[in-house]
Amino acid sequence: MRTYSTTIERDGKELAVEVEWIKENNGIGSYEFWGQRCYDAGHDYAVVENARLEDGTLIDLTDKEVETLEERLNDLLNQE
Repeated sequence: MRTYSTTIERDGKELAVEVEWIKENNGIGSYEFWGQRCYDAGHDYAVVENARLEDGTLIDLTDKEVETLEERLNDLLNQE
């Protein structure tokens, strides 16, 4: 599990949060197709698990907040 510190805007306020996330991959690896050996490396992408405020309080994220955070994290993954 990885962590990412950032801010989110909620009700007109900036909240400092620490996001816990994991890296997933949609590839299937090695496979054979009509006798030809192939490899599908897939693509890495981020999945947000949860978020906490600075004091450690777990918060519920909206679908839009999760989407925004995952976009930011995917940009970071693409830079690796």
